[in-house]
Amino acid sequence: VLAQVVKLVRQAQATKAPVQRLVDRVAAVFVPVVVVLALLSFAGWMLFGPEPKLLRALLAATSVLLVACPCALGLATPTALVVGMGRGAQLGLLLRDAGVLEKAARVTTIVFDKTGTLTAGRPAVTALRPAEGVSEETLLAALAALETGSEHPLAKAVLEAARARGLGFERARDVAAVPGGGVTGRVTGEPALAGSEAFLAARGVAVPPELLDAGGDGTLVLLALSGQALGAVVLTDPVKPHAREAIAELAARGLSLHVFSGDRPGAVAAAARAAGIAEENVAARLSPSEKAERVKALAAQGEVVAMVG
Repeated sequence: VLAQVVKLVRQAQATKAPVQRLVDRVAAVFVPVVVVLALLSFAGWMLFGPEPKLLRALLAATSVLLVACPCALGLATPTALVVGMGRGAQLGLLLRDAGVLEKAARVTTIVFDKTGTLTAGRPAVTALRPAEGVSEETLLAALAALETGSEHPLAKAVLEAARARGLGFERARDVAAVPGGGVTGRVTGEPALAGSEAFLAARGVAVPPELLDAGGDGTLVLLALSGQALGAVVLTDPVKPHAREAIAELAARGLSLHVFSGDRPGAVAAAARAAGIAEENVAARLSPSEKAERVKALAAQGEVVAMVG
């Protein structure tokens, strides 16, 4: 991994930013012109200057070269880019090429994801809301069986909660993750779904209102077995300690800040409030493709958009 990081930094530092190409074109004309002017100054003082002619001619030619300083024009831009990329690498920020660094200076809008970006990415199960006739243990064990093997932070939190209670469960079969939606599979031979309300509704599962009202400002993961809602698990993920400070600094620079998330509106709004992002710039229940469309829409309005997440 370290070798790949070094390779990426070297490759990026070897590329040229658009401004550097412009500087190279200017320098290709500017340097010969300065050299010619220096030679003309030398010749003029040698022909028409007072004694000591050679000393005065050398002084005049050298002065023209130093004042015009054509080498600084060609060196300043690549030096700044190399230093910027090296400093970025020290801070854990890798740049694909020099053009990205130049473009970053023109960013006007920053869009944040929520889970693991604004929030710590370490959610915890805070409540269990089983459907009527279902125990909390049955709900949590079935959900943990379906989430086994998933790398999503919510899945890890469910598994940790199940292990903390000492629940035994068999790993689900035919598990498939649907980006921005949820997980499907078979738990004890029955078809199972876990995810958002929209994810279950799109697959014909009706979720009782009392389960939907249980989330508050937390993230809600709903579980259904054989087409019937089994219950909901509420998870909360605190905002990173330095998030509000970072958001305030970006806002002070005049940047427009947004949050695009696939989570439910209550959880997204709570995280945005804690971070200090205006409510009108918050969008919830978005799939990855819908996030991309919203970013394109901002770019179409003339914004230079950076997506973080």
